[in-house]
Amino acid sequence: MGVHFRPWGLAPFLPMPAAELCDRPATVEQIWGQAASAELRGRLATQDEPQEMLTLLEEELARRLRVIDGLELVRHLSSAVAATGGTVPISDLGVTPCASSTYLAKRFKAVVGVTPKRLARSYRFNFTRATMRAAQHLGLQTEEESMGKVVINASVSVDGFIADENDDPGPIFEWLVSGDVPLDDGGVLKVSQASYDHIRPYWDEIGATIAGRHVFDITDGWDGKPPAGVDHVVVVTHRPEPEGWDPQAPFHFVNGIQAAMAKAQELAGDRTVEVAAGDVGGQLLAAGLVDDVRMDVTPVVLGSGKRYFGSVDAQHLLDGPDVVVQGNRVLHLRYRVRR
Repeated sequence: MGVHFRPWGLAPFLPMPAAELCDRPATVEQIWGQAASAELRGRLATQDEPQEMLTLLEEELARRLRVIDGLELVRHLSSAVAATGGTVPISDLGVTPCASSTYLAKRFKAVVGVTPKRLARSYRFNFTRATMRAAQHLGLQTEEESMGKVVINASVSVDGFIADENDDPGPIFEWLVSGDVPLDDGGVLKVSQASYDHIRPYWDEIGATIAGRHVFDITDGWDGKPPAGVDHVVVVTHRPEPEGWDPQAPFHFVNGIQAAMAKAQELAGDRTVEVAAGDVGGQLLAAGLVDDVRMDVTPVVLGSGKRYFGSVDAQHLLDGPDVVVQGNRVLHLRYRVRR
């Protein structure tokens, strides 16, 4: 059971400005506190029927409802943006004659979490994705159809972690040196023939990789050379590139997952966009922007650490696995994200 909010609808129930939650998943515990969340879940568990649970949840939301300055203005303009799919300039919507652009941007940041222009870009992006999906189902040829798949990929322990709390993958990567077939020209990575036949073609089809700033930092930016022979890396960050960074290096620093996806697909063309597992991968999955999930599952139980899907805690259904390959100390899986 869940509650779906319009872009402006969540703000009256938040104890903080919506901008603090922009581009990151947040649990109910993080927003309302563990005690309040546990108490609410306890009361929901005592209800016998779904309608009773919904009524209780509505009462809780009504109890937490607070007055938000400018909410009606934001609601009105957001509805106009949604109705036009974000294709009409904000100034041409004709719904804000008494509000300055500065006031609008400030209110939108507080209520929606983004500016009106960024909200419009999100609607345009989602419309493009929906058009592409519809065209694929109907067998039509469109310009967007030439875009490659978006794939989350990583080695992972059997209990769902990609590294320990200190970002050390440890034995998760043992399979990469447990065979006799070189995976690249470096000669260090050697895997079984089954793993090579599964991994190498996938590496060759990657046009761009999306990673978070944390991954970029702990790898020292891969010394300016994208990993696994990838042509481009798009880094999701709110900070500029490091001081002294080579501007010619094929790394692109963008603010937010929507901008990262747009840039990566522009760079990749009809090739695959790979997404590093972890917080950024989880955010893109939650946003409905991922096609496939690939896991190289290793016989390791970490117990705790960095999760494959980051902090995502909502349910997302996958189809498959439609690919299952056994290698040395690894099981390769591929799932399709259910739409």
